[in-house]
Amino acid sequence: MWTKWKEYINQNPKITFKEYFREEVLKQVKTIPAALEGHQNTPIDIATIYFAYPNGQLIKLLDKRGDNIIKNNEKSLKKCGEIEEKIANLLKEKNEEFKRPVAAFVTFIN
Repeated sequence: MWTKWKEYINQNPKITFKEYFREEVLKQVKTIPAALEGHQNTPIDIATIYFAYPNGQLIKLLDKRGDNIIKNNEKSLKKCGEIEEKIANLLKEKNEEFKRPVAAFVTFIN
């Protein structure tokens, strides 16, 4: 879906991935008979969408940096600088990867 959205935004640059995802999921759900069995006339909508990203490595580094900031001593503050460098390098290497969702948590309502 990410690739299709990337193509789609060339013609519609103002639509976000979340908006595109929402519309595509609703289209798919409404075409699956088993999903609507006995409820064909019941309106269905999406209440919330939360995305998960492949940023576990970044979160671990941010957590380490926070732990060292809390310690607030010379040794731990020196480590912060090293961790900052790792964070900067990671963001350079994986910036685009971090933007692409790897999972979605969708709550439906009717």
